[in-house]
Amino acid sequence: MNILKSITASVAVAITTSAALTTHAEAQTVYKNGAQIIPNDVASGVLVADDGAFLRCVVLGARGGKIFYKNNFNSAQTISKPVTTFSGIYLFDPPAFAEAKTLYRDRKYKEAIAKFEECKGYYSKFRELENNFHDLSIFYTLECYRKLYDYASINKTLELFISDKLTRPSHKTQMEVYKLWSAVNTKNWARLKSMTLDWREKKVPISIRAQIAFCEGMAHEGLGESSEALNAYAMAMTADFTKSDSIVRQSALNSLRIYAKDEEVKTAMKVWKTEYEEKNKPGYAKLGEANALARIYDKAGLGAGVELPAEFKKFQEFTSDEMLERLKERDEAAKEEASKEESPE
Repeated sequence: MNILKSITASVAVAITTSAALTTHAEAQTVYKNGAQIIPNDVASGVLVADDGAFLRCVVLGARGGKIFYKNNFNSAQTISKPVTTFSGIYLFDPPAFAEAKTLYRDRKYKEAIAKFEECKGYYSKFRELENNFHDLSIFYTLECYRKLYDYASINKTLELFISDKLTRPSHKTQMEVYKLWSAVNTKNWARLKSMTLDWREKKVPISIRAQIAFCEGMAHEGLGESSEALNAYAMAMTADFTKSDSIVRQSALNSLRIYAKDEEVKTAMKVWKTEYEEKNKPGYAKLGEANALARIYDKAGLGAGVELPAEFKKFQEFTSDEMLERLKERDEAAKEEASKEESPE
């Protein structure tokens, strides 16, 4: 069985012996005296034979069912063996790929896209291997587009990408979910709604569920089904609250957009605290929901640095007397509790 895993140092060391710990430390030396000594288009790694023996080496790529490698960076001899010779192929992230992932983790998505594009060129000769850096670069590029809500680029990338070398379950599931994001680009809301419903009974990770719920919200909103859209966005916010900021933020903003367009909410705002105010009307209740969401956006940091637009910030002005009283009681209780903790025993 041929398995390629791009793994971090800690995982790799866990599956090898203590000797690998020393060799890996040497392999991870990227700069020496300010000069790069590891080329961008190779990867250090460990090849594991069927008998369990392992070889620390520098992998140059794979072609025609063979893997090409050197015993060390300075060796002039290139060795080639059938991929089937090895039961495991473990590669450490090369410098360029590691840099691209750092940009991605730092949410510098546009810079990350440019770096992953470079990586596609560097690691094209790895494409025959499972979970290779070329295909992973495309995968992370898609993730960047998703977080930037660049639906057109997702659609264009998927048209040209065959992801059969991505074998990890999380990657395979995410590749299927990209089809929903691609469908958003077409604005065929009925089709997108049907696609999201197909996922309703499937067991998926919370982060995937959040994406599906968000796409479902987009579909309902596009079809003018406001209540269903709000419910779907609420599910996306709840599922993704601790996972990332992008879906939570956009779900909140999309929900506030729906409230802002709602005629009943507009009426409730016009008659707010006047003799014509009717607290039993649906518009009053929905205005209360918009108010709560707008306040939470700022207080809980849903925007993650993105300020609440002025058109939605106005909702914060419509806090009911009952809610103001509850908030006051809550603040007083918090202050009392803090005072108890600070007082000496």
